[in-house]
Amino acid sequence: ATNSSDNRAWFSNYGSYIDVAAPGVSIYSTVRNNGYGYEDGTSMATPFVSGLAALIWSACPDYTNDQVESQIETTT
Repeated sequence: ATNSSDNRAWFSNYGSYIDVAAPGVSIYSTVRNNGYGYEDGTSMATPFVSGLAALIWSACPDYTNDQVESQIETTT
């Protein structure tokens, strides 16, 4: 997950390189008790990447899972 400066968020894990990164700090989302608020976490970043995968599949419906993954990793 990244912060507003597009740097790795303090809570994100990383290895020798990063496959893909997405916003994960101060994301406006649903919170407990039927409310909305700002949340941090890799769980906040995941929907951005999932949405990207969906957009790729909508443009290239014949792509395999591996092709979608490769497209994301080589263009982000």
